[in-house]
Amino acid sequence: MSAQPRSALAPAPEPNDPEFLRGFPQLFRYVQELCARRAGIHLPEGKKDLVRSRIAKRVRAHHLTDFGAYLEVLRASDANGEERVAVEALTTNLTYFYREDRHFDVLAAAVPHWRDHPLRVWSAGCSSGEEPYTLAMTLSKALPSAAPAPKILATDLSTEMVRRTAAGRYAKDRLKGVPADDLKRFFRLDRSTGEAVVEPGTRSMVQAARLNLMGPWPMKRPFHVIMCRNVMIYFTAPTRQELIRRYHAQLREDGLLFVGLSESLNSLDVPFEYVEPGVYRPL
Repeated sequence: MSAQPRSALAPAPEPNDPEFLRGFPQLFRYVQELCARRAGIHLPEGKKDLVRSRIAKRVRAHHLTDFGAYLEVLRASDANGEERVAVEALTTNLTYFYREDRHFDVLAAAVPHWRDHPLRVWSAGCSSGEEPYTLAMTLSKALPSAAPAPKILATDLSTEMVRRTAAGRYAKDRLKGVPADDLKRFFRLDRSTGEAVVEPGTRSMVQAARLNLMGPWPMKRPFHVIMCRNVMIYFTAPTRQELIRRYHAQLREDGLLFVGLSESLNSLDVPFEYVEPGVYRPL
């Protein structure tokens, strides 16, 4: 029988405590299936430590004493939404402004070739918003002054990441890659918190929304640019194949697809032409 909830005043169990680990093998198998089913995420055996450390926080949040008890919560989560919370807890949200900055140079160079505006851009897997706001800054500098502001859709699986993106507030240590001119033009200092806040005009270019890439996509009109960088590394080859096929259908004929520099479409049967590392155009 699984453990009962502990008192909220009781000391939190240690993650490597044998009693706390009770039921972890069964939980790991359940989470593997859950992440694949709900988000297309592949969790190999080598990810057990990651699952244990991140799910331990959910065990404590429910004041439980072991992983087996949390598994029961997951199995009953149709009523409490815990499955979604668990999957979001297992997603990685490493990002920073101007990450893989060569891609933003490529984007800026492509702007003159797009004659119809506003530009439509999708940041898929936007994390806490650094990528879509880098897109907004890049396009603001590259577009003619009279051009309409670009429309940037920023989506993520995590509700918390979507909230952070919409807020556009960043601690100073998150701005290390932002040039001084961009800091002056696109950010304002909130003296009460010490945070840098994306200025309203730039923030209005970005629409943040929760979206599961494995589910339906409500967007109807095609995009000039889709950025899905360092996301597909968590997917199996068949899932990547299907996702790239859907991206192709969502891109304009003269559009660009950006993936992470560590990612490649070479092993996939997809109608894209290689431009340079991480950059592809539809055929």
